[in-house]
Amino acid sequence: IGSRETDQNGWTSVAPGVQFVDVRVLDETGSGTYADIVEGLDWILANHEALNIRIVNMSLVGVVDRPYFANIINQAVERLWSEGVLVIAAAGNGGVTDISDGNTPMTISVPGNDPFVITVGAFTDNFTPADTSDDYITPFSGAGPTEMGFVKPDVVAPGAHMIAEMQNNSPWAKSGSAEHIKGHWWQSAGTSAATAVVTGVAALILDANPDLTPDQVKYILMAEAAPAVYADETLAWSIFQQGAGRVWAPSAIAAVDGVAAASVPSANNGMVPGEPYVGPVVYRDGDFHFVDANGEDILVDGGYGWAGGYGWAGGYGWAGGYGWAGGFFDEATGTTWTGGYGWAGSVADWQDWPEDQVWQSGYGWAGGYGWAGGYGWAGGYGWAGGYGWAGGYGWAGGYGWAAHVNE
Repeated sequence: IGSRETDQNGWTSVAPGVQFVDVRVLDETGSGTYADIVEGLDWILANHEALNIRIVNMSLVGVVDRPYFANIINQAVERLWSEGVLVIAAAGNGGVTDISDGNTPMTISVPGNDPFVITVGAFTDNFTPADTSDDYITPFSGAGPTEMGFVKPDVVAPGAHMIAEMQNNSPWAKSGSAEHIKGHWWQSAGTSAATAVVTGVAALILDANPDLTPDQVKYILMAEAAPAVYADETLAWSIFQQGAGRVWAPSAIAAVDGVAAASVPSANNGMVPGEPYVGPVVYRDGDFHFVDANGEDILVDGGYGWAGGYGWAGGYGWAGGYGWAGGFFDEATGTTWTGGYGWAGSVADWQDWPEDQVWQSGYGWAGGYGWAGGYGWAGGYGWAGGYGWAGGYGWAGGYGWAAHVNE
């Protein structure tokens, strides 16, 4: 995120002038509980004005075992968002390690599955920083859509062979998840690292225009991102893998510098933190589809298939109206929510995971995939309608969600 402009090794941080407030919520092994996370987030909520906390970096992941709006971490995150605190979260490393399989869909983690965060996936420069044509989305990077049909991740950022300082005797260093470079410098991979990059970029945006809201910063990061496209401007990676594309700090900062904050568009337009919503994506007939408020397909010319072979009907308009199957887990009745998609029978059995556990989202991945190239990051490619998405469908379900949350 930020430390120094340039050290003796030539390594730089994204936002060297940033000031940190360290809120420890994980133990020495990099794991913790939902209660730990919520306590930390609520402390930030109580102290953000006094300490001028503008951004919360959440380089950690939890397992999805219920609708996003019934998760107590997401509820705490949305309270921060509503008070003007930007939250940036890792997509998670739940993709696959075999690139031939593509990034497994519906592998976005908590709290990255919440529409009121900026969710970050990872790409790699394939060890050729001067050549962007061989960049690719890392296979471990979590892919959308989310369990409630939202397009995620929102953006991608560098998340492979990332260099950071770490105590040499720390459990993380000893775990084998990072490679020692020299001194206190270690190399690791993961969407946590990519999240830190975007957090630094967001800090630069707010430094250029401090009056922006979280929704405005999210809009700018997505609108100024560069999607990976082929020469004919078709997507090299699905929006469920790359979101709006790689963050691009120069254009994002230029878009807000000296601009009246009131004139900057907002993401999540019309959506209110704390209210439950359904996203624009449904799965049926073997494909992911974008639908309108009536559940009808939104068709556009062409349409982009993604690397996993799952076509979708295209369109970037807002959806909603999708009724998810099954019931939310209720201890009193024993009802278990099994997800709203029934995606080809291969969605992980979320109930097998400890529902209150979170952990650091680092990944011991060295890369090495031989990408043949053939595409670039299109700086000016405009997705249909841009990113002023009107948001999510208001959930009309009959559950008292807060009463069922296991704390």
